[in-house]
Amino acid sequence: MTDLTALTAVSGPELLDQLADAESTSGHHINAAHYRERAQQWAADQRRIAELEAENTALDQRLRNATAALAA
Repeated sequence: MTDLTALTAVSGPELLDQLADAESTSGHHINAAHYRERAQQWAADQRRIAELEAENTALDQRLRNATAALAA
């Protein structure tokens, strides 16, 4: 079992990467591979969320501009 006491300062994909390192060090390479895969997926999800938030912000601004133009 992995000692989690040293992992409390990190979260998200970084936590999973550190768990993967710990599992790999313990010889649990299959577990490590799963943690790494999940960390990569989580990081990709975070990037996609940021992209969608930026797109949403841009669309919201366009909508406000169009609404203001129609009101003028």
